[in-house]
Amino acid sequence: MTIRTLIVDDEAPTRASLHDLCAMQSDLQVVGECSSASQAIKRLCIGGIDLLLLDVQLGPLTGFDVLHEVPALRAPLVIFITAFDQHAVRAFEENALDYLLKPVGEDRFRKAVERARQQMSRGAVANMYDHLRAALVPLQRALHAASDGSNAQHRVVAERDGAFHVIDMDLIESIEVEAHSNYVAIRLVGDDGTYLKRGTMQSIGALLEVSQFLRIRRNCIVNLAHVARIERGTDDFAIILKTGRRLLVGRSFRHAVAEFVRTGRVGASMPQVPGGASAPTRL
Repeated sequence: MTIRTLIVDDEAPTRASLHDLCAMQSDLQVVGECSSASQAIKRLCIGGIDLLLLDVQLGPLTGFDVLHEVPALRAPLVIFITAFDQHAVRAFEENALDYLLKPVGEDRFRKAVERARQQMSRGAVANMYDHLRAALVPLQRALHAASDGSNAQHRVVAERDGAFHVIDMDLIESIEVEAHSNYVAIRLVGDDGTYLKRGTMQSIGALLEVSQFLRIRRNCIVNLAHVARIERGTDDFAIILKTGRRLLVGRSFRHAVAEFVRTGRVGASMPQVPGGASAPTRL
C-alpha cells in the first residue's frame, strides 16, 4: 500500500529533513510540499492525500487554520510537527493523535508513521476527524499562550456607507462571512446593519481575544459577552444571542462549544506541572 504524503512547513530545512525521513519508509510517497497555510488548503481540497505532516506554526496562520478549512471527506491522517516542549503537548498526546517535536528524529518518525499505518488499515480516517478537531483544543491553547496573546487588538476598522468606522471589539456581536466572499461582515450590538472588512475568518480571528470570542461555524464567530444561552438538541447546539438571534453550531465546531459549556472557558483547563507552574494545554 502506498501512502501519499503531503509535507507542510514554512521552513525549507525542516521540509527537506522530513522528505529524507519519508524516503526511508518504502510505502511513503511524497506527493507535494507546501510552505504556507494557503498553499496547503488549496492542495488538500483537491484530495488524494493519505497522510499530512503538518507544522503547527505557519507564519500568520497555523496548522489548525488549515484543518478548519479542509472538508472532512478529504481529510487525511495528520501528524503534527511542533517546537513545543513535552508539557505543552501532554494533553494533545493523550488524545491518541501523533505529533513530532523538532528536530524530528528517525526513530520517532518511524513510530509515528507506523501508527498512521495501523489507523489506515482499520479504515479509521473518516471516523476520527471530529475527534481530531476536539483533540486540537489543548495544543491551540499552548500556541496562544506562547504568543502571550500579543496579536489581540481592542478595536478594528471596518467600512460602511462609504466611510471607515473604528469599532470597539467589545461592541461586536458576531463576525460572519458569506461563501466565496473576500469580506467579513461585522455585526454590532443594537445595530441592524453590518460593517465590512476585507479579509478571511482566519485573518480577523487572529486579532480577537481568544477568551472572549468563539468560532461556532466555518463562517461565524460570536462574542461570548453577548450570548444569552446555549441550547442543546439531540446532536447539535444553538447559540442564542441576547438580541434574540439564533445561530446553529457547525458540526466541526460542536466539540469546542461543548468544552465551553462544560468549563465556562474557551479551551481546556490548565494542568499543573512540577514546580507549581501552569502548563498550557491548548491547537
